Amino acid sequence: MLLAVFLGSGSQVFGMTLVTLAFACLGFLSPANRGALMTCALVAWVLLGAAAGYVSARVYKSFGGRRWKSNILLTSMVCPGVVFSLFFTMNLILWGKGSSAAVPFSTLVALLALWFGVSVPLTFIGAYFGFRKRVFEQLGFYE
Repeated sequence: MLLAVFLGSGSQVFGMTLVTLAFACLGFLSPANRGALMTCALVAWVLLGAAAGYVSARVYKSFGGRRWKSNILLTSMVCPGVVFSLFFTMNLILWGKGSSAAVPFSTLVALLALWFGVSVPLTFIGAYFGFRKRVFEQLGFYE
């Protein structure tokens, strides 16, 4: 289960990195526009939730997994949940110290809305298509 979850989340992060680097190399992300790189990375990550669900579902099904609901929920919640929890904790410390580097609460709410409103449903859609596919064929040397 965890292998499938981490492979799905890893494919999401890898795809986000490729898309962001592609846009940066093509000149769409200007260094003069503050936050453009992070915005591009966040949007790419949210939209690639479908890829995470697809990869996770295909791998999980190939290993004979039966608890598909748990797989989808873990894929959409574990890695982003850990990252968001760490970010929120560090932000609470910054709020407590009165730092101007703290992210506003409305931005955190917007991040949660993107996560639960866009990324999680796309993960379910990707997993739906992933579970409909055939399992991967394992080829061995002794066949």
